[in-house]
This record gives sequence, C-alpha cells and structure tokens, in this order.
Amino acid sequence: MPPSLTSNDGGVFHRGKWRNPQKDREKGRGKRKSMKHLEEFIIHNFRGMRELRLEEMGQVNLLVGGNNSGKTSVLEALALFCDPFNTRTWLDAASMRDLRESMMGLWVRGLLDRLTWLFPQHEESKSSSTSEISLTGFGNIPRVTLSARYEKFSSLGNTHPGYIREANANTDPLYLKESEGMKLYLSETKDNGLQGAPIENSFEFYDDHIPLLGHYQLPVLPAQLINSFSHRQAGLASHLWSDVVKADLKQDIIQFLRLFDPDIEDIDIISLAESQEPVVTVKHRKLGRAPLNTFGDGLRHAFTLATAIPGAEHGLLLVDEVENAIHTRMLAKSISWLVNSCIQNDVQLFVTTHSLEVIDEVIDACKDESIDLVAYRLYKEEGSGWIRAKRSDKGLITRLRENVGADVRF
Repeated sequence: MPPSLTSNDGGVFHRGKWRNPQKDREKGRGKRKSMKHLEEFIIHNFRGMRELRLEEMGQVNLLVGGNNSGKTSVLEALALFCDPFNTRTWLDAASMRDLRESMMGLWVRGLLDRLTWLFPQHEESKSSSTSEISLTGFGNIPRVTLSARYEKFSSLGNTHPGYIREANANTDPLYLKESEGMKLYLSETKDNGLQGAPIENSFEFYDDHIPLLGHYQLPVLPAQLINSFSHRQAGLASHLWSDVVKADLKQDIIQFLRLFDPDIEDIDIISLAESQEPVVTVKHRKLGRAPLNTFGDGLRHAFTLATAIPGAEHGLLLVDEVENAIHTRMLAKSISWLVNSCIQNDVQLFVTTHSLEVIDEVIDACKDESIDLVAYRLYKEEGSGWIRAKRSDKGLITRLRENVGADVRF
C-alpha cells in the first residue's frame, strides 16, 4: 500500500475509512471475551430456596442482601451446575461453610448431614416430587438442566469400591462394620436442538470413608468457587499456582501482589524439607524465601483470587465476600485488577458483598461502557418467605449510588 495511505500509528485507509489492524484485532478479542456464559439461571429447591430466577446476567454480577438472604447459596448452586459430576464439587459445596472441615479437607465427619442440607428442607420437600434439586442455566451454552436427588442406606462390609477407609492401625481388614451412606443420583439434560437421552450417573458417600475424588463427566462450564477462608485451605495454593504457570500468567500475578507488598520478587513451588510436601513460597527482598502461609490474610486472599482466574477461563469465577481480609485502601486496586483480569480471560464474575465501599469500587471498575454490570438484591418475600431477586442494571445501580447515595444492600 502506498505510504500516503498509511498513518503514523500503523493505521491504513481501507474502504473509505482509516483502520488500525492491530487495534481492530485487540478490539475483536475484547468483544469475544466480553460474551456472557450464562444469561439466565434458575434455582429450584436448593437449600432454603424454592424458586429463584436470575435473569439477564452480566459479565460482572454483584449479589447483595441482608444476612441469610441466600447470596452464598447462589454461588454454591452455580458451582454445582457448572461441574455436577465431580465428587469434589459436592464435597466443597457441603463443607465450604465449615471452617475446620474445609481447611483440613476432612469431609467424613458429619458429611452425610451436610450433603443432606444442600437439598430442600421445607415441609413440601417431604414428597418425592419436591425433594429434588433442579438447576437450569443457558446463555452461550445450550439450555442445561441438572436434577439431583438422594437416598440414604446402610451397608455391611469392610470396603466400598472407590473409597478409602479412614486409617486405623487396629482395624482387622476382615472386620465387617455397618456404615451409613448416601447415594446421589444426577441427571443432566441439554436442549441443543437435538433429541438425545440425558446424561445420568450416580455416586455414593459413606460416613466413615474418605471419597476418591474425580470427574464422572466433563463440566458444563469451568468454574472456581472462592469463599472467605479458601486462602487457608491446605494444598489449594499449590493447585491454583500450577494453573497460573500453565497459563503463563505468573508475571501478571506477581505484579498484582506487589500492590500489597512491593518487596515480593518471585513465587515458586518448592520443597522446604525432604519430609514436607511442596508448598508455594515467596521470594521476598527482605525476608528471603518464605512460605506463602506465613504472610497475612490480606495478601493470601488476594493471591487466591488472582490465581483462581486461569481455572475459571471461559467459565465462572464465584467469590463469596470479595472484600474479606483486604484493607480498605487496597480495595479499589484489587477490584479493578480482578474485574479487568476476568474480562481479559473470558471469565464471568459473580461476587457477594456486605460492603457499600465494595459496591462503589465495582461500579467504578465497570465504568467502561463495554463492561456489562448487573446487581441482584436478594431478599425474603413477605408472607411466603421465599427468596427473591431484584435486578438492577449498571445504569440504575450507578444512579442509585452516585446521584442518590442509596443503600442498595437491603
């Protein structure tokens, strides 16, 4: 092309307009990455929820509301919908509210009761027709409906396929013991215009066996669920950091963590002693090489949020109480980085919060007109006690906060 038709910034005159191929490619990538994986999500009979519909979801979704309004339950339901045939998804959803069990990875103690409480507990649930969980979602994926039900049983034996009995040196391997168990039945139906049988599977949990974790089917969508103490879970940091290295995002994460501590030089997984499992360590300008778990909760929570993004690529990042342990002066930078990183990595973000400051920072981080922000205020309907959701788009939530100063949490 003649030089006279080329601009200084690399643009070219094509079909009557100046265009910049590099910027067009970047704009195209951004447009593709701005698509929403879920447009609508329907929860039927999950925990205390009988019927909840979240419509016209955004790329960034704020869940607000009073205590016990169902914010965390929505995140748990989304996680189960995305990866229902993964035993660990059910175990994490059942245990994420129990600090000790979640931190130690101990799902056996009281596991059956916790799994049972994922299912509806209202009076009508005593009938078989209303005791099933049903989750439906659609958007960039075909309409998918997950149905789940369970039954409890007793089993006499010393082993169960796929499970490892809790270690006990005094247990005779031939000793027969009656165990309580739960069988979970799952059915996934996809409405993609083709007639096909639903995907069905089942797996069992016992009260005295540690389950063998694994996938039984491919996920509907990639998803990462981060709660207020995920940063304290043993082994999670190493798992998440491995995803970061595979995605070649190591330097991006380190740059983000330097907002919290500018003396961070590097992060790696190493063994500190022969008898120890490999751990995430931080190379620090003043402290030398130190395990990540020796740093404060704020830095560790930020690390968990940032490193969860690669595993949620082309899917959902679900964050409960996003402000947890992060100092107020770091909220703006943290939320801005989180929102922009999710957009760049094709991640649809869902966060819960009790903080007006977080709401304001999320609104500010989504100022770009290309970012679609939606807020849902969850509340209990008077009379019925059912949990409902009131939707506000970015324009409305911005006007309510910036022009009126309304408290949109209740």
